[in-house]
Amino acid sequence: MEKPKTVRVGNITVTQISPKEREILAQKIKERHARLRNRYREIHKKVVDWVSHSVEEGNVYVCISSSSRSGKRSLPVGHCH
Repeated sequence: MEKPKTVRVGNITVTQISPKEREILAQKIKERHARLRNRYREIHKKVVDWVSHSVEEGNVYVCISSSSRSGKRSLPVGHCH
């Protein structure tokens, strides 16, 4: 069995990812995206109009304003300031 190729990136030596490892990573990414897609069902398949954020007392607030594909605006998702 031969050694995997290594490449230097700056001061770091990086080894090549095997096809099996690449397949495992692709599957994990696919599962994660499916899980995230189901997390906020109210915004799934919506078109994002704008996103804003604010930080108050160590908390981050994100406001996502979406509109349906037909052009009708929906209520903002999340807590907005």
